[in-house]
Amino acid sequence: MDYTDDIKSPVFDFDIEFEGEKREAGTLSYRKWRNAVFTRDYYTCQKCHREFPKEKLEAHHLKPFSMAPELQFDVDNGLTLCHDCHVKTDTYGRNKQKLKSKRQP
Repeated sequence: MDYTDDIKSPVFDFDIEFEGEKREAGTLSYRKWRNAVFTRDYYTCQKCHREFPKEKLEAHHLKPFSMAPELQFDVDNGLTLCHDCHVKTDTYGRNKQKLKSKRQP
């Protein structure tokens, strides 16, 4: 799916800056991607397999934006996780040292 209609939401009006790159996390495109990931995964954490309300879920990028910006809105690059499982991922919190060492030349 391609979500290119980047109209910012009045609720989420912010940009995320990461290692000098920006992505608009509050855009309509991002929210559509996030909802598509949740729908595909049946609003269930894909690690602990518990169901949660939408507000308790987080969409995790399998390949981080800093490594693959072209996959930012690719549903196949997303995974539904609860917060507890999300914080256990290697890229949660944007660990710059880990990401830099994993970058491809």
